[in-house]
Amino acid sequence: MAIQAVQINAGGQSAAKVKKVYPLVKLGMHPMQLMDVTEREENAYGKTDGTKVQKISFWFTICDGPFRGSRFWKNVTPTLSRASGDGDDAKKESNLHKVLKALINQGEDLSDAQIKAFQDDPVGMLNGLVDRPNPLFVEGYVTVENGKQKDPETGKPVKYNKLVDVNFTDETYEPYVYTPQLDPRNDGEDETITCEFGQYTNGEETCDRVIRGWEKSNGEWYSQEDWAAYQDKKYGGHYCGQHSKVVKDDLADPEKAPF
Repeated sequence: MAIQAVQINAGGQSAAKVKKVYPLVKLGMHPMQLMDVTEREENAYGKTDGTKVQKISFWFTICDGPFRGSRFWKNVTPTLSRASGDGDDAKKESNLHKVLKALINQGEDLSDAQIKAFQDDPVGMLNGLVDRPNPLFVEGYVTVENGKQKDPETGKPVKYNKLVDVNFTDETYEPYVYTPQLDPRNDGEDETITCEFGQYTNGEETCDRVIRGWEKSNGEWYSQEDWAAYQDKKYGGHYCGQHSKVVKDDLADPEKAPF
């Protein structure tokens, strides 16, 4: 399953060098806004052979109160199932079901029709959660955990926050607008070098994100010019981080191409 984000940072740039540090969020429930849904790979739990598993990542941001702007991610396996059975045959609902029922079904179990709609078009359903005029809100339960790292001064574990669960809310809040902070190396880039997804889809779906330079995992910087030229050669056009994956997947399996 391939899930394309609808509001990710253009160009796949690294945010590690400009990551904003937020204060530790208080334990308890906080109003949150869904910002994005993406696909990611994680190391399989308990595996040391490099085995990867696919996850759906929901990005939430606290949208009201003193911690407004603090960001959290809820990563779940792409399995959608309700709780069922009793006793020894009891099966818990999947984490994906917990999140979706909070977002789209007022906290109630998803219907058979909703589950089928997800199975038929997971990309469309998940992208539709974000690509909408009014954002979706939930109540997120945040815990304070002890990390593995220790404070060099006190010797005590460094604490961190974890988003444990999300629940339905009928409250609405002033939408939080995320403005990505660019790496200083992006200064002076050509703002007219934008995603050409509109040409790829013959105008059926357009995108005007600016293609940005970004840092590779080995620390090497991929300039805007080099990145656009590489994509032009490989894919016949240059695309933002979201749509470069769409085009790459389409070229790998043309029969599944949506356009």
